[in-house]
This record gives sequence, C-alpha cells and structure tokens, in this order.
Amino acid sequence: MTDANEAQKQLEQLLKQQADLTAKIDAQRKASREAALETVKNLCKAYEFGAADLKGFIKATRARSTAAKKATPRKSTRRKN
Repeated sequence: MTDANEAQKQLEQLLKQQADLTAKIDAQRKASREAALETVKNLCKAYEFGAADLKGFIKATRARSTAAKKATPRKSTRRKN
C-alpha cells in the first residue's frame, strides 16, 4: 500500500512541476515575442518597410466574414443583337 501512496505523491509532485514549467515557458515566450516584435518595429522604421514590402511574409489580421461577402450575379457572355 505504501508503494501506491508514494507513487501517487510522486505523480502529484511531477504534475505540479509540469504546471510550473508550463507557466515559465509561457512567460518566456511572451517576453521573447515582445522583444522580437520591438526588433521588427525598429527595423521597419529604419529601412522604411511597409505592408506592401512585407506582403506574403505576414499573416492577414482582418477576419472576413461570409456574411459580408455578397454574391455577384454572373453576366451573360452572349451578345444581344
């Protein structure tokens, strides 16, 4: 019985360590993301990069809804006489 209790305690301890590490990883990722974003902003200012220069390298930030798209009627290709 004591082996099962000990195993359960070890499991709980490891799960707590995992949660702590996950929190540290998230904090580090956020910090490094902010530093990288600042570097990108500075480079864009220094070299006067614009959105057109970065097209294809950045993700679109605008969400397009399907309700906003309107179906346009097709035009007939036949000529009227």
